[in-house]
Amino acid sequence: EVMLVKGAALSTFYYRDPCDRNMADIDLLVPTERARDAVELAEGLAWSIDEAAYKEAVYEGHHHLPPMSDTLGLDIRLEIHTDVLPQGHPLHFGAEELRMRAEHRRTKGGSVVSVPTVEDLLLYSCLHLGWSHEMRDGGWRTIRDVTELIGQPTFSWDRFLGLARDRTLAGACYWTFELAERLCGL
Repeated sequence: EVMLVKGAALSTFYYRDPCDRNMADIDLLVPTERARDAVELAEGLAWSIDEAAYKEAVYEGHHHLPPMSDTLGLDIRLEIHTDVLPQGHPLHFGAEELRMRAEHRRTKGGSVVSVPTVEDLLLYSCLHLGWSHEMRDGGWRTIRDVTELIGQPTFSWDRFLGLARDRTLAGACYWTFELAERLCGL
């Protein structure tokens, strides 16, 4: 029931070498009712959660649980998401849509996971930078992700624009593309 999102999906399936996609955390999307099960599974695989943070009010209604720390000293976090944006957001985009269109893909290790379509990943990347981070954090990485995603053989501008327009998200994508063009000539 796990879906790789953001950098986890990009580095696993869209970058030639996973090391080409830097990230500070691994993002997994699970059904809300299975979030605690996911935490318990992760704890059995060398991840730890700060139980005090788990009870903090800031995470009530939040789209992911408090980040889990690796116990191996790799200095990376695991974020277990139950949605893609916080509850009450004004955008027409969410986990159920991603699940509905998701692709099931096999990792190099042989596990089968769900992954958003290339168009959904691009839309998510734009919203994450433009709306969640308010264009303040992760811009260069996002522009690199945009380049990788639109270069995929399965990518369709018609499908992407259809998604963005149907959900009135074109405006939320504008600055990501504008910066990609102005700064990188994309």
